[in-house]
Amino acid sequence: ACMSVASANIVINSQPTIPTAPIIGTITQPSCALPTGSVVLSGLPATVTWTLTRSPGAVTSTGTGTSTTISGLLPGTYSFTVTSVCISTASTNVVINAVPSAPTAPIVGTITQPTCAIPTGSVVLNGLPATGSWILTRSPGAVTSTGTGTSTTISGLTAGTYTYTVTNASACMSVASANIVITAPASAPTAPIVGTITQPSCLLATGSVDLSGLPATGTWTLTRSPGAVTSTGTGTSTTISGLAAGTYTYTVTNASACSSVASANIVIDPQPTTPPTPTITLNANILHSNSPLGNQWYNQNGIISGATGQDYIVMSNGDYYVIVTLNTCSSAMSNTIQIIDVGIANYNNNKDKLNVYPNPVKNELNLELKGNTILKDFEIVNSIGQTIFNGNLIEKTTIETTNFSPGLYIIILKNKNSLEYSSFIKE
Repeated sequence: ACMSVASANIVINSQPTIPTAPIIGTITQPSCALPTGSVVLSGLPATVTWTLTRSPGAVTSTGTGTSTTISGLLPGTYSFTVTSVCISTASTNVVINAVPSAPTAPIVGTITQPTCAIPTGSVVLNGLPATGSWILTRSPGAVTSTGTGTSTTISGLTAGTYTYTVTNASACMSVASANIVITAPASAPTAPIVGTITQPSCLLATGSVDLSGLPATGTWTLTRSPGAVTSTGTGTSTTISGLAAGTYTYTVTNASACSSVASANIVIDPQPTTPPTPTITLNANILHSNSPLGNQWYNQNGIISGATGQDYIVMSNGDYYVIVTLNTCSSAMSNTIQIIDVGIANYNNNKDKLNVYPNPVKNELNLELKGNTILKDFEIVNSIGQTIFNGNLIEKTTIETTNFSPGLYIIILKNKNSLEYSSFIKE
């Protein structure tokens, strides 16, 4: 009946606390850059080491502290328990989505090349992500642009070769598009070169001009100023006709819509006037035209060679007329005079009694008007009306005739209101 002393103390702890289920925080879904997801778990035991167990899979991880991030989660649905001494109930579900797919490469559509009017090009890109915002990245240069919708137009492209990738709202990037080639802007053509200008004639009221130096390739458009009249064609030269009197310039626009500076001035003269029909008269076998210029004498046999003066000395019987040509325009035929009694005596109509000696003459010819006190002009013409000497006298003058050709000559003495004629022969 003897009793020992007391044993050592036996301490019975209080029942351990069951931890609360982990609290689900931020879930990060997989992306194209990272094909697994992650989740932040909080509400873990604060003072002891804990063990997290993932379901399904029974994958565990240990740690301390009230929160942790679980990464490397493949697409699926997960829950977590935490164990310190006791195991908690399961957390709410953690859903990791499937890895997003990369978008297809942008599809290159219409490429618009630079022009003289717009020095940069553009391209239409199709096949872009239908949902969410996307980012296009240009290479080279890494220039980006953002937008929505399945197509867009990129403008402002200088000459070069480009590709584009597209990144969708899930940060997934496509492969590069096909090459986009932007050519250099076309250069403006040189001004048209003005060639032969054909002026209006008596028969055609308009002129024409030859233009060269036009673009060798493609179709060009010429624009006339004033009037903005256009004509199109191909080749390096052309002739523009139907031009009324005036001053014109031309510009040329090539197939790339580039226009040149203006050409040199093209001056089209007014159409020349047809001379009036001349009238001829006869005085002492000398035919006289009332037109001072442009005469050509004819007889029944046709043109009289060299007979182009205002007067013509008739040397043989026949029918005579004259046609006047000025600025390439010819008049109608004059009246016709028939000569039937040609003779040297007929060339003398000398009211002032001009004394002509010696006659015939060899080297020196004397002209004398006895008692005359007024200076009078005279001219000597040959047999086809060409003036070969002009002079004047009061009473007397001497003319050197050594170089005169042999033949008949007429002296035309000019009074105030009339002409008087004398003749001589040069031996």
